[in-house]
Amino acid sequence: MPVAAAPDAPHVSPDVPLARQGKSPQAGLLPALPTPRSRPVSHGSFNPLPSCPIRDLAALVRIENAERGLRWMWTQKDKQKTLGTADMANLLRNVARRHVNVDEQHQRHLDKWNDNFAVRQPSGMTAKNRDRLRPLEDPDTLRRLLTLPDRLFERGVRGGDSLTTALEREDAIALAILIYCPIRRKNLFGIHLEHNLQRMGDGRAFLVFEAGEVKNRRRIEFALPSHVVTMIDAHLKSRCPRLCPSGTPWLFAQRDGTAAGNTNYLCTKLKRRIAREIGLTINPHLFRHIAAKIFLEAHPGQYEIVKRLLGHTALSQTLNAYAGFEAGSSVRLFAAVVEKARRT
Repeated sequence: MPVAAAPDAPHVSPDVPLARQGKSPQAGLLPALPTPRSRPVSHGSFNPLPSCPIRDLAALVRIENAERGLRWMWTQKDKQKTLGTADMANLLRNVARRHVNVDEQHQRHLDKWNDNFAVRQPSGMTAKNRDRLRPLEDPDTLRRLLTLPDRLFERGVRGGDSLTTALEREDAIALAILIYCPIRRKNLFGIHLEHNLQRMGDGRAFLVFEAGEVKNRRRIEFALPSHVVTMIDAHLKSRCPRLCPSGTPWLFAQRDGTAAGNTNYLCTKLKRRIAREIGLTINPHLFRHIAAKIFLEAHPGQYEIVKRLLGHTALSQTLNAYAGFEAGSSVRLFAAVVEKARRT
């Protein structure tokens, strides 16, 4: 971010709405700042004034520095609000409030810019995710996905003791958990064998995440099918030392066993595995949508159960995302009701 060396930027009153009435939001985001002169961008930076290094957080959130940094990001995107600029405005606001403790007027500036740069997130499922779910309308394709964990694990067992087969078994277990327990990717790849995998002593096992471990602060619990528990136990007995040292407490661990595996790396690995095996583009988060799709097609209208299954805080969140998933099933059920009425 460009950093001004001198505090000579024009002052913007926090009492003046940055998105003025009668103008587009983009036109009024930072009305008191002159548009910086156009000049080539070098190494990703733009310096309308002589710059100096950021020596502390207070310098980062100074009014003139924050304004000019946001102005630069805004003009780089043709004066369109973007998630990147919105995230930066939000970061500056939070740093000022929580770490620098700026005065009230200073904070009001940053709060106002955060509000005006905010990008409204679309409700419901994205078109990209709907497109990725469409191939699963074919029963055979859906069956290939749902049975992939079993095929992968069996192949990993038959292949003997190697890094390749150990990774196949690891991916098989991740897929099996996602199919039966549609949890978020951070929870999946952070599973701790003592804290999150709770065994009952009779062979049953539950996947449990306390409220503090979950995005929406709601405790979640899933009973693992017996064959998935068997897969996990077999993998734990054979994964060392290929994947991690003995005694590693995470199900998906870093190779040195000191922490849970990197979420982004494991997500990419699993996505590539699915594409290679069955030719579909499916990331771990999409399994939450797949769970809703499968359930609603079998039980049209049962949104409350889907809400609980996915841990949504509000039913409206579930309805926005999945309304219409069960349209085909609803039509078939209605046709069956009509046929029954005709025969009576």
